Amino acid sequence: MEDSELKFYTLPEFTPASKLRIRDANNFCEDIYREGSTEEDGSVLVTVLTRTMILRIKVEREAKRVKAFDYPHALVVCQRGPIACVANSERYDIMDLERGGRIPLFPINQNADMAEDGTQPLHPLILSVGEEDFLVTTGTTLDDPALGMFVDLNGDPVRGTLMFSTYPRTISIVLPLPLLILAINYPFVFAMMQNFDIEIHSVESQQIVQIINSPLVTGNANVRRVPEGSRICLEALAQKLLMVPLNPSQEFPRARRDEEIQIARRLATISSRIYVNSNTTISCIITTPWLLQADALLDSNRVEEALLLTDRASQTMDNMFDAERLFHEVAYINQKAGLVLFRETLFEEAINHLEKVNTDPRLIISLFPAFSDIDTSALSLYSGVRDTLLSLQNVENAGTSTPILISPLLSKALCDVSRHQACEKLRAVHFR
Repeated sequence: MEDSELKFYTLPEFTPASKLRIRDANNFCEDIYREGSTEEDGSVLVTVLTRTMILRIKVEREAKRVKAFDYPHALVVCQRGPIACVANSERYDIMDLERGGRIPLFPINQNADMAEDGTQPLHPLILSVGEEDFLVTTGTTLDDPALGMFVDLNGDPVRGTLMFSTYPRTISIVLPLPLLILAINYPFVFAMMQNFDIEIHSVESQQIVQIINSPLVTGNANVRRVPEGSRICLEALAQKLLMVPLNPSQEFPRARRDEEIQIARRLATISSRIYVNSNTTISCIITTPWLLQADALLDSNRVEEALLLTDRASQTMDNMFDAERLFHEVAYINQKAGLVLFRETLFEEAINHLEKVNTDPRLIISLFPAFSDIDTSALSLYSGVRDTLLSLQNVENAGTSTPILISPLLSKALCDVSRHQACEKLRAVHFR
């Protein structure tokens, strides 16, 4: 789109795909469900906003108009299947792009008097959040707090409400349309405020989880989500997930060690889709992996919180997420949680978590003094889990998060109870 005129080109040749040119265009979008793909006949359907109407354009060897609906001065659109959330400078609507039906939502500016007294206008913002809801913004002035409201495909309010400290910033590019500065990487929403700070909100809790002070303090700065993004290896995560011999005095053969390092680095490679950019700089925002957050909770003995985070993260992973990495992260957290619970003398819960991820029984048995001479030379485990195991040493240390003296009688009792519970569990696993 250039100078309010939409043209169509083919890639990679970048040659004109059609003689059709749409003048007075404000914006356009593609169905999110079809993003990056084509229809069965190889064509692509595009929704175009003009000064007077909304057009449905089919682009194949030629671009041609297939539908048109009256909707003056539409500025922003987000489409899921045949349903779109559309806005002009005044209000939002849910629209059926097949039949043309429209469901009015609410105004962009909640103060009608203020909207008419010459105050700088608020521009509409629409984002697709889940599979069946949109996020839109509404407020009173640029510097006053603004609301992010969720509506489903029927126009009904869902979830809760986000509270932004100011109305998200706008910029002007080659289009006449002011673009709102906000992006989403489920379950987080990233919004650039009037002071250029970036607020990160949770879609699930509707709370601010972090504020980033942006180094970009120019009028053309913005934050965006891109389809593919960059792949980055986090060394701290790779070190946690690296498989190492159980005995720290042992080493893998060089070929095995190199292979494990490559696997750990692959598992620790994350995708960053959120970018902050201006005319002169570009940077990406990396979300701290949930495993590192849960690992820190376990280091503080906050086991329930770590396990809750694990369950929640497993259910809300981005579609780019690697199932192999998820498998290892869940195994890591359950193994480490088991050892932390073991240290706190919660033996039944500890063994449940160790068993849940098929921990080798020899590792558990070796924790008991009577079986400390069992051969574990062939065992390996995650580096981060081994650190916890070494701090535990054996069941005689259970309950001693800090070095204290326990009586020989208490030590024997702990060993007897935990050995009995472990043997019962292991027997049940063996005969299952």
